[in-house]
This record gives sequence, C-alpha cells and structure tokens, in this order.
Amino acid sequence: LLRWRHDLLPALPVTTYKHRQGHLVIAGGDLNMPGAVAMAAEAALRAGAGMVTVVTHGAHTNAIVARIPEVMVVDAQSELAKGAIERADLLVLGPGLGRTAWGEALFETVEQAGKLTVVDADGLFQLAQRGRWQGGDLVITPHAAEAARLLNCPVAELQADRLASASALAQGFDCIGVLKGAGSVMFDRSGAAICGHGNPGMATAGMGDVLSGVLGGLLAELAGQGALDQALCYARLQAAVILHSAAADLAVQCL
Repeated sequence: LLRWRHDLLPALPVTTYKHRQGHLVIAGGDLNMPGAVAMAAEAALRAGAGMVTVVTHGAHTNAIVARIPEVMVVDAQSELAKGAIERADLLVLGPGLGRTAWGEALFETVEQAGKLTVVDADGLFQLAQRGRWQGGDLVITPHAAEAARLLNCPVAELQADRLASASALAQGFDCIGVLKGAGSVMFDRSGAAICGHGNPGMATAGMGDVLSGVLGGLLAELAGQGALDQALCYARLQAAVILHSAAADLAVQCL
C-alpha cells in the first residue's frame, strides 16, 4: 500500500529548461469532446512537461488556446500532425478520442510512431478492438470496464481478483499501467502495488483525463533526458497515480 511522499519525485536542477523537461503530444478530442484533451494538457504542464502539443480537431484550437495559451494545437488531419507526433518525446493517446473513423485513424497514426505511449479512455477501446499493441513501449490506465474489455471477461470476474487482473493486463499487453478504482492497482510485468489514497468524489467525468495528463507530464521529464527504461517509467507511474489520488483527498479535506 503506497502513499504520497515528496521524495517520490526527485528535485529538478535549477538549470533545467523546457527541452530537458520533454515534449509531450496528447492525441484525441473528437468533435464533441474537446474538454478531455484540454484537461489532460493542462495537467501535463502542471506536472512538469516542458512543452505540450495537442493533436485534435482544428475546430478546437481557439477554445484550447484560450484556456491554456502555453499549449500548441495541431489539426489531426493536417500534415503538421504527423510532424508533431514524430518530434514528440512521448505520447498520450485517448482522451476524448471517440469511436469514429476519425479516432481510429488517429490511433493508427500514433501507434505507427513507435514511441512510448500512454493509452487511456477510448484509446483503450480501440486497443481492445485490435487485441494487441504494435507501437512503442506501452502504458495503460483502464478502469474496470475498460480492463474487462481488454481481457475479454465480465467486469465482476475482473473485480473479484484485481491483482490477478492487473497481472493479466501486464502480461497480455506487455505493458505497465494502473487498474483504476477503489484501491487502484499499479502494475508492471514483475508485480503490483496498491494506491493508498482516493475517495468517491473522484467518480466524475474528466478525472481520468487529468490522470493521463499528470502521468504524461511526469514521464516527459524522463523522456526529455532519454531515460525511459521500464523501472524509471514504473516509478513515475506510481508517483502520478498516488499524487493524483492524494490531491483528490486533499480537495475533500478543504471542503
């Protein structure tokens, strides 16, 4: 059972700069879901990403930039999108992605980039439809229903043994990740740990998008230094999940 400690994250050197902090691309936001990528992008910047680009519908540009002027926004259907994805240090795929042909095409573009990718939300739906990931190193962040779809089993069966289910996800998709829910289970291919924070107030739209952004932001710093080995990525995954849940607990205390 892991709880938040400040030493879960190393102190940044005073000489750090935006390129060292990494360039994260967040891909998603179908026409009716621009808020998902906006929340993920803002969370990523607050978690320490040096630069964030959102690849989404061009129609969302003004709304996202008005909210977060630091973010670069690229139309997913333009040639600029492929260039942004190729230049990224890592990718977050899925917030607001949707289940249309547009989302399928964006999923395939990100997968083909062959970079470390955090897959969340409808990115996990697309992953389940395909049955395997053919991109770079993979991080997944499913809730119970998404995990059950990935494992092709009933939700009740998955929930009956969440540790075994987390292990099955790690082995089946050769990944690290978190099985979200009460007692979120963080896992890699060698074991698992349980988050010691969280509360029912987290059961609200957008909470997962924020987590994917926090995780992307913490991983971006590693990516900017070329330090993306599995042990370091798993440590940052644990830090992201625990920080996200501990912040939610603090918010409850402030009510």
